[in-house]
Amino acid sequence: MWEQHLFDDAPVSSSLHAMDREHYLPVFKRLPVAFAMGKGCQLYDTDGKKYLDALAGIAVCNLGHAHPAVNEVIRRQSEELLHVSNFFITKPQAMLAQQLTTAAQMDHVFLCNSGTEAFEGAVKLARKYASAMGRGKTIVSMKEAFHGRTMAAMAAMAPGKPEMQKDFGPIPEGFIQIPFNDTEAFKKIASPEIGAVVIEPIQGEGGINVARKEYLMEVKALCDQHNILLIFDEIQCGMGRTGALFAKDLYGVQPDIMLLAKALGNGIPIGAILCDKKVSQTIKPGDHGTTFGGNPLACAVALTVLREMLKPGFLEQVKQKGNRLKAKLLKLKNNHDSITEVRGEGLMLGVEVDGDAKDLVTKLLKKGVVANATANNVLRLVPPLIISEEEIDTLAQAIHECLQVNTT
Repeated sequence: MWEQHLFDDAPVSSSLHAMDREHYLPVFKRLPVAFAMGKGCQLYDTDGKKYLDALAGIAVCNLGHAHPAVNEVIRRQSEELLHVSNFFITKPQAMLAQQLTTAAQMDHVFLCNSGTEAFEGAVKLARKYASAMGRGKTIVSMKEAFHGRTMAAMAAMAPGKPEMQKDFGPIPEGFIQIPFNDTEAFKKIASPEIGAVVIEPIQGEGGINVARKEYLMEVKALCDQHNILLIFDEIQCGMGRTGALFAKDLYGVQPDIMLLAKALGNGIPIGAILCDKKVSQTIKPGDHGTTFGGNPLACAVALTVLREMLKPGFLEQVKQKGNRLKAKLLKLKNNHDSITEVRGEGLMLGVEVDGDAKDLVTKLLKKGVVANATANNVLRLVPPLIISEEEIDTLAQAIHECLQVNTT
C-alpha cells in the first residue's frame, strides 16, 4: 500500500525516541509516537498505525497533509529557484505580496519565517510609528495571550506566564498586560504613552478564548481616538480557521497591523506582517530585514494555499463543518458532566473539562486521534479544514468513548 513505502526501512519508534533523547535539546515533552507520513486528515506512525489528525500541526496544515496542489508547487518551485536574497525580487514573492495585501485589504506586507518573528517585527514597526508620531512606545497585550517564545514575545506575556520567563531575564521593558475582553481596562490606560495594543481575536494557547465582537469594535474606536495602533495576532486563528479567511473579517474590524504564519505555508515555514500606509510610511530601508523570509519556495506555497482557500465554497464549508463539530461537542457536554464548556469559531474549538485535559489527550492518542491540551484544562481541536463529515463524526465518537472511560 502507498502508506507503507516509507516504513519498510525506518527505525522503530523506540529507536527514534532514543536518538531524540540523546541528541535533541530537551525543550519538548514528546508524546510516545513517531510520525512518518500524512495524507489528508490522516497521519501514519513508523509502525504503520493510522491516526485522525485533529491538531494539524497546531493549526498549520489547514489543507491537510500531502495536498496535491501544495505538493505540485513544491516540486515545481524546487526545480526552478529556492533562494536568492532580498537584494532582489522574485515572481512568487511579488505575487504573494500583491495577493495577500489585496485579500487582507491592507497596503504592505513583510514576509518572514515564523509567527514569533512576525510578532517581533510588529513590535519594531509599532515603535517606529510611535517614534515618528512623538508618542509613547508601551505595547499593551492581553492576559492569557501567547505570541511566541522570543524575548519581546515573552515580555508581552509577562506577568501572565512567569514559568516561561523564569531564568531568561532581564526581560525587555515597555509591555503591560490587561484583561482580555475588558473594554474598561483598556479605557483606563489609553493615553499618548501607549503605542499599540496587540490582540488575538481568538486566543489559541490561552484556551480558545473568543473575543466579543463589541469588545473588538470598542477597542478599535479607542485606538482611532487616541492614535494607538491596533495589532491583530492571527497567527493561529487566521487563514480560514474560523470560516473567514481572516478572523478580522468575521468581526468586521480592521487592524492597523496583522500577523500571519502557521497555516499560511501549510507546513512550509513562512510568516507575514501586514500593515496599512500610516505604518509603512514611517519605515525606511535598513529598519528591518531577513535572510530567508519571503523565499521563492515558501511564497509559491503560500500563493497556492491562498488560492485554494479562496475557491468558491471553501470557507463556507469550513463554517458548516465547524457548526457540525461544535453541535456534536455540545451534545457530548449534555452527556458528560466532565465537560464544562465548549467554545470557539469555525474549526478552532476548545472543550473545557473538569480536570487536566492532558489525560484526555493521552487516551485519544491511544485510540488513534491526535489532539492537544492547552491552558491545562482545555482540549484544543484544530483539525485540517478539509476534514470530512465522517471524520468529524469519528472524532466526536472518540472523545465520547474516552470520556466514558473516565467515568467508569
